[in-house]
Amino acid sequence: MKHIVKFGWFSIGLLIALMCVSSCMKPLPILTVTTDPSSIHPPDEVIIEAVCSQDGGTFTLSVEGEAPVESAEGVFTAAVDDWPWKATATWTDGDSVAEATVRVTLENETVVAHGLWSEPNTYPDRELTEFDMRYISRGCTGSGEPVFYTGFEDPDGDSLMYHVEIEDVETGIFESVFYGPDRILMGDEYVSGSIFYWFVNHAGEDVLFPYTMWSPMECKPIPTPTPSPGGDATREKRVHVYVLEVECNAVTHWVYPIFAVEPGCS
Repeated sequence: MKHIVKFGWFSIGLLIALMCVSSCMKPLPILTVTTDPSSIHPPDEVIIEAVCSQDGGTFTLSVEGEAPVESAEGVFTAAVDDWPWKATATWTDGDSVAEATVRVTLENETVVAHGLWSEPNTYPDRELTEFDMRYISRGCTGSGEPVFYTGFEDPDGDSLMYHVEIEDVETGIFESVFYGPDRILMGDEYVSGSIFYWFVNHAGEDVLFPYTMWSPMECKPIPTPTPSPGGDATREKRVHVYVLEVECNAVTHWVYPIFAVEPGCS
């Protein structure tokens, strides 16, 4: 009888051990996720397909900022309206869980700078100067064709916003830049306005005098930089133009050297 009881306990122990070994040897589920297309330019849609190495189970797609969506087949359609865009795919059969990050690369062409437009290229002290960021034609031929283009062009058609800074190279001081018809001082934020106004050598926050808008489509020769006029001293400035592509949250930075005149001789 004792032998039978011992054998019974031995059998139970062996069974438990075999179950543990079987459980330990069971492969972990692997989740593979693909997207179609794999590279986009927002806003757009992607088809997401999740495949698990184990059969059955339920798939869930969690997009940042949205409610999770379940699928028995592991196929989802997701709208990519903003950037950066993040999502997580999860599979579970109630016991095991597998997870994978969903990534979509950004298909985006860089903004093309056709040149910062201003007139002239050397600026008298306290003069009001316009910097025009718009991508538009300048000048005209006898047949009415544009001579050239200036401004910032985005091949993808993104909405563009700008931040402009005027740096005095010698002093390191950043001078005031105003934008828009209300002559609001531009701070650290990007603005949707595309024409910016600079009072030469002015670092204060108050507008010095009213201004009038300048029409860019007059036919006239392109001015060239000149030496210090009238014996006045010139100071080198750097115009920093930061262009933000709104749809993709991508920033490109250009620096333009210019010269500003100040009274007196150095």
